[in-house]
Amino acid sequence: MDTTKELWDLVLKELEEGKKFSKNLIDVWFKKLELVYLDDKYAFVLTEDNGFVNLLNTKYAEPISEAFKEVMNLDITTKIFYKVGFSVEGALESLYNSNKEDSNTNVSSNVDQKDEISYRPADSFINSSNVYPLHIQISLSGNFSLHSLHN
Repeated sequence: MDTTKELWDLVLKELEEGKKFSKNLIDVWFKKLELVYLDDKYAFVLTEDNGFVNLLNTKYAEPISEAFKEVMNLDITTKIFYKVGFSVEGALESLYNSNKEDSNTNVSSNVDQKDEISYRPADSFINSSNVYPLHIQISLSGNFSLHSLHN
């Protein structure tokens, strides 16, 4: 069972049935995308067309995040990347370092810096690049759950 594919199909169904986008738009833009990573903060989606990464992130990432919220009750940020040369670990490191820099510029000197965000690959629950099997149980509407082992 390919859980990321099934999950992505549920998100696409929500985008279409939730009347956010037409079937034609879903077929042209979204069906070519691939969900490769999901945790409690981010969804990473890949495209094979580098020329549209900015457009996809600007125009469609937020509605995709909203669909994840509807389908899985997850309040996440969707990031769309070019498939060639993409690394989950590299993207996470870049995002978390960027967030840390942003928060450090807004932190007063009396705040305890032990609260910095750290990332461990084992913290993710869908990640095709993990070498150890990860077990997923994501409650969706009703009693439906997804279970997966990725090698």
